[in-house]
Amino acid sequence: MNFSNSLPFSDDLIVQIFIRLPIKPLFRFKCVCKQWQALICNHPSIVLRNTTGFYIMVNSTKALQPGNIKFINVHPSGFIIGSSSSDQLVIDMNLNFIQQSVVIVDSNKGFLLLQKKKMSTSLDDDDDKEQPTQYFVCNPLSKQLISLPKPKYRYDREKASFFCYKDDSVDQHDHIEFIVTCYNGSVREIYSSKTRLWIEVEPGLRRDSRGIFFNERVYWLDRWCNSSLLCLVQGDGIRKIKFPCSKQSTYYEQLIGVSGESLYFADSNRSCFMVWRLVNGVHWCMKHHITFKRVIYPEADWITKKHSFIPLAFHPLNYQLVLVFMNSRLVIYRMDEQRIELINELQDQIFPSIHNLPHNKLFPDIRNMLLFPFSLAAWSTCTPRIKDT
Repeated sequence: MNFSNSLPFSDDLIVQIFIRLPIKPLFRFKCVCKQWQALICNHPSIVLRNTTGFYIMVNSTKALQPGNIKFINVHPSGFIIGSSSSDQLVIDMNLNFIQQSVVIVDSNKGFLLLQKKKMSTSLDDDDDKEQPTQYFVCNPLSKQLISLPKPKYRYDREKASFFCYKDDSVDQHDHIEFIVTCYNGSVREIYSSKTRLWIEVEPGLRRDSRGIFFNERVYWLDRWCNSSLLCLVQGDGIRKIKFPCSKQSTYYEQLIGVSGESLYFADSNRSCFMVWRLVNGVHWCMKHHITFKRVIYPEADWITKKHSFIPLAFHPLNYQLVLVFMNSRLVIYRMDEQRIELINELQDQIFPSIHNLPHNKLFPDIRNMLLFPFSLAAWSTCTPRIKDT
């Protein structure tokens, strides 16, 4: 007998029941039948509303204090979920359980790659620059943290990339493997959780920006020679893909990111904002174009059409939601409504210490804010875990 078809309930009613359950039973119920697994994995009102959003870190010494890396829970519909303890649907995704001083290096499929830092230094400075980097892999959902063996060399934070995948040969629903790749300009090292070893490989093309894993390949933005190219490792060589607007100027703000199952490119200048999607790994398809004169702005005296529109990150499940920096504040731009939405009530909750800085130091600190989109992968049928290395 087909269990899912024997239930006298509609999918809508089942979803309403699932919404009221804690996160751990939801993962277990994915094993009941394919219908329930599809509902839990694909319906944005269930698991995704609890665990989808952005980790935010500011490039200042304040960001290194324990618990000062914050998580903003943003539903794919754009609704910002509060952190009230009375809401049983809200999951604590902050990293307060980590006792060491760390910074986020990368995020992939529900896991974080962290790097150990000293409390007395900024994100990019370290008294012991010659020592190899200490990396950690963290599962914020299960509060699991493991340390990796140290690589041979030291790497800057933006020169490391992180990719998680499900090994089909392992008959464990909650087991995942991962790869870490690091590059310092002359050397490239790769760590595999299967071998538990770092190996040194040919460095390949110079890369000065953070790589993004997409479809088991690393993509990065190359801004050399007054132009912008999307680069990726393909076989033994480097492949370059031209952007639709490759002209580089001091007024252009460009962003690449993964949302849903696609890779997107955003370009913002003084007059308009444009978004393209990469199709078949070759061509660009325009998904959005708007001049700032047509954007609907909130009724606030601190934001106007004259302020720079700097895209920081795509929502991991809905590319039409973009976190934007405008006039020293975070806002959300909704493409479908062509509207700027304030999240000003979160400013003091994210980093209250920032607002105590002098005005002439406020802009650069917030301008260097780092955002890491975060969402769970759909493959696991229970709380995903990583093997301790």
